[in-house]
Amino acid sequence: MSRNKLTGGNVAAKRYATQVTGKQGEYRIIGKLLAKNMDVYIPVVDIEQIDCLVRNKTGEYSEVQIKTRTDPIKHTVFEVRGFRARPHFFVVCHYLLSDESFVVPSVIFKKLSVQNGKYRRIYMTKNIKENLAKYREAYHLLEVG
Repeated sequence: MSRNKLTGGNVAAKRYATQVTGKQGEYRIIGKLLAKNMDVYIPVVDIEQIDCLVRNKTGEYSEVQIKTRTDPIKHTVFEVRGFRARPHFFVVCHYLLSDESFVVPSVIFKKLSVQNGKYRRIYMTKNIKENLAKYREAYHLLEVG
């Protein structure tokens, strides 16, 4: 049986594909954090959009939300539902095909993004990517908080 039949049509198939892409990104990033010997904790329930927690050297935790897109050319928008900037909260914007990530502190994400209804969106234009250059692969920020 095809996935399309299993999921009940185009809308459900698209939702399924989006969820699969999201999980691929989450597990890839969590794997990278573990490979860097970071203490990573994964919530059992997705509450407040937190995909994982990273405990730093002082015992504090960084909250991490991982947003995943497939292609950096075709998919340039990362959006966070119910976004609330706060200390120790990071949004990791990850591209699967290029395996490129930006570890963005939530205050920076807020500054460079726009509110659109329930979503806070960052459009990865050339200018925004230049502004985020120092956050490219900056996983060490999660240990600092």
